Amino acid sequence: MKVNRLETHDRLLTYQKQQQVMGDAVMECVKNVPEGIKSPFYVYGHSRSVAYDEKVNILQLGYDSAPDSRLIWMPVITKPKAAPNTYLFLANRQNDIVEIIWMLPKRELWEQYAPGNMFHNENIWISIQNFLHDRGRLEAPDKNGPTEKDQEEWFKIIGHEAHRKKKMKQNAKDLSKLVL
Repeated sequence: MKVNRLETHDRLLTYQKQQQVMGDAVMECVKNVPEGIKSPFYVYGHSRSVAYDEKVNILQLGYDSAPDSRLIWMPVITKPKAAPNTYLFLANRQNDIVEIIWMLPKRELWEQYAPGNMFHNENIWISIQNFLHDRGRLEAPDKNGPTEKDQEEWFKIIGHEAHRKKKMKQNAKDLSKLVL
């Protein structure tokens, strides 16, 4: 098999850029957690299909094409089940340390991450092996993870934050009526 070095190098650069984008998305998600959250929490990334109207909007912005799916990042307090094309990290707003719980790309890409391949990534390969052979290990509670008390506090703070945002939105609506 003849390998085109330039094409291979471009693929490697694209892969490295995707890894950086993922790291930036995780850190952005951590920064957007309300200030009152002091306990550890999970940052969960999962794939979602891009709807037709979203694709139209992307194309109207001047892009040549629109993706079929995209990764959605969200902070969660309870540990989700492991599945292909999901990513889970343990974070804490108190510091910049983010622990990888699992990184599971699309199933059809798994062989690319095997040892000896250009895209080999130890964290991803370990996650894949655990998913195939010891899924319970991925889904078990984490020793530094959130506790039941943390979950109660999380729901209280998130509830207050949602109520505050709703009230601000209503106040803005009421003020706009007064101005007109």
